Parts: sequence; structure tokens; C-alpha cells
Amino acid sequence: MNKIINNKELKWIFISGKGGVGKTTCSCSMGIQLAKHRENVLIISTDPAHNLSDAFGQKFNSNPGLVNGYNNLYCMEHDTNEKFEKIDEILGTMPYKELKTFTDVMKGMPGIEEALGYISLMKKTSKMKYSVIIFDSSPTGHALKLLSYPEMIKNSYEKLIQSQLSSMFTMFVNSFTNMNNRVQNKLDVLIEKINYINDKLTDCCHTVFVPVCIPEFLSVFETERMIQEIYRMGIDSNTMIVNQIIENENNCSLCVSRRKIQNKYIDMIDALYTDLDFDIIYLPLQPYEIRKTSGLNTFSELLYTSEYSVKRKKDKDLDKILDDSFNDVMTKCFT
Repeated sequence: MNKIINNKELKWIFISGKGGVGKTTCSCSMGIQLAKHRENVLIISTDPAHNLSDAFGQKFNSNPGLVNGYNNLYCMEHDTNEKFEKIDEILGTMPYKELKTFTDVMKGMPGIEEALGYISLMKKTSKMKYSVIIFDSSPTGHALKLLSYPEMIKNSYEKLIQSQLSSMFTMFVNSFTNMNNRVQNKLDVLIEKINYINDKLTDCCHTVFVPVCIPEFLSVFETERMIQEIYRMGIDSNTMIVNQIIENENNCSLCVSRRKIQNKYIDMIDALYTDLDFDIIYLPLQPYEIRKTSGLNTFSELLYTSEYSVKRKKDKDLDKILDDSFNDVMTKCFT
């Protein structure tokens, strides 16, 4: 957390991971800690199944709302269904008839509605006067899809205007209106805004991606694939949260068995990311439900000051830590 807190230039923090690993809990806890060091902090849920309201125990909507008990911590839940209703906010002003025509054309492109909705959100957040914005993202696959939208639209547009279909597109638009020049201008404006978003996403001082996982097979492997994809997009990732670690085994046979399994994946995480200069935050499984301000405050202190340490086997090679069959699977997935 110190790396994130001390980076005063950091503006966007994306938190994602496999479903059920505690993304929203970590997003809220990180927001609470950052609110102690920043002038104001905003947490945005981009998950279609919003959990921010449930986590804090108060209702949030698509506009920033102050969290009860704080004077500089805000939350909002992005409406993923709000797409073409506000397309004019993305493209600027246009006469109603021409806007409707252009909207109908755009709607015919697969995935374009959700993509423009996300770009509209990013444009909106770039104008917000918050010290830092935390994106409580959807599970891995959907989060990566959202992050890829700006580049996807830009590449598709560039391929279109450079191909033989460019003249066909012009003829198609001119067939029902004389707005081609305006369409071209609006598309150019859209691409300019996408370039701006891409520049911010790939600026390591401005944006960081924080994966959250639990020490289990599916979560660890999905996290590694996610990090590789994030790096491919040029987005920085240097902090990881490993959640729900069983700390006190006592005489519980189930706890002992589960901890043995967890140790295997904790050793793997350490072997994979120590050399990459990752800050890995290990968080123990809590005996209480982490909800509302009281529970989140307590958990956020663990996120910041946790002295919980995992017994690592740094003297062992990764091949010795993993059994042969598991190592074969890992090699196939990671190479």
C-alpha cells in the first residue's frame, strides 16, 4: 500500500480478479486508506452486479455520493445500460435528425453500445476533480474487455478508413443524408478522446492495475493470465492482494488441510512475482463479515499495516515446490 499511497501522481486505480475473491471489499478498504492521505477519493463500480451499496450499507447511484461518516470519500455505481441515451455527450452536439441517423448506424456495430458507454464513463472521470479514482471492476474477463474497448474502436476505425470499405461507408452515409463531413468530424473527435484515454491508461504514473486473488488453483492461474494481458495493453501493475488466507489452524483438520493447499499456491505466487518487483499484500481470512463502515475500517487497517507474513520457501526452486503434473499445466498456461 505504501507504493500506492506515496505515488501522489496516481489518479486511476483499477481493482479486478476472479469472482468472489473480495474485489469490492479491497476497493472500499483501499479507498478508506487513501482518503486519509488524499484531498478526496472516489470509488466507481463498473461491475454490472454492483456491490458498493451493499458493502457500505447505503444506496449509491450513477452520481458520486458521499460515504456516511466521511467528508472526502465518495462512491458511484456506473449504469452499464446507459449507453446511447447520452451519445451526444461523447460526440458533441449535432442536429437531432442527424444525431438519430448517426446513432442508428453506430448501433449496428457489434459491441459498440457497451464500448461507447465505457468511453463515456472514462471521459467523465477524466474531468472529475478527485485526487484519485478507484475502479471496482467486474470479474477478470469483463474487466479486460472494458479496458480493451478504446483501443479496439480506434483500431477498427483506422482499418475502416484505410480499406476499400472507406468509400462504401461514405456512400452508405450519403445515401440517406448529407452529413458525411459531420460524421467524419465527430468520429475524429471520438478517436481523439480515445487516444487521450489510452494515454492515461498506459501512463504508469497515472494508472495502476491491482489484481486480487485467493491462494487457489483457478484464481492464481486466472490472475497470471490477467497480468500478462494487462502488460500486453501497456498498463502498469506492481501490487497484488492475496486474500482469505487461513492463519490460525488450531486443531481444525479442515483448516490444516486447506492451509496446506494454500501454502502451495502462496509459494507459487512468491516465486512468480518476487523477481518482478511486485508488492504482494497477504490478508488473512477474517472471522467476521466485512460490511459497513465498522467492518471495512478494521479490514482497511489490515490492508495498510498488516504484519501477517507467509512462510516462504525462497531457497527452493519453483520446480521443486510444485509436483510434476501441476508444473506441466503451469508451463502450458504461462508460456
